[in-house]
Amino acid sequence: LYRRLTPNDRFLVIATDGLWDCLDPDTAVRLVNDHTLGTQTLNTYVPIAGTTLAQVHEELKLRQEGTSKKPLDENSATHLLRHALGGSGSIATQYLRLIELLQLPPHVARRYRDDITIIVVHFDQKYLEAFQEAAGPSQA
Repeated sequence: LYRRLTPNDRFLVIATDGLWDCLDPDTAVRLVNDHTLGTQTLNTYVPIAGTTLAQVHEELKLRQEGTSKKPLDENSATHLLRHALGGSGSIATQYLRLIELLQLPPHVARRYRDDITIIVVHFDQKYLEAFQEAAGPSQA
């Protein structure tokens, strides 16, 4: 089984089932695409129980600021992991959840999350375009 790449193919996400337990494929594609474009994906905002109205207002203001539109993560795989385990809420809340889940001892972590391995392969668009042109229409 194989698939010939085209210039429309931007990346490939290879991950263990631990990621797919937390994110559906469409969300993963959207997250990687947004990260590649240099934008931050804003999840649906769900305030944590007990959050005051003032705190909600402050978190929503931070989401609205232009600086919050830049991706925080160094690479796409890290971006997927943060969204998968960090959930929604402010960036600080996401990182706190992520740290908590990643620091659990192995025998305890199994109850809360599966092992997660993520590889994101980004394709060279110019190479794919040149290859498609060289191959001609019958090979595309």
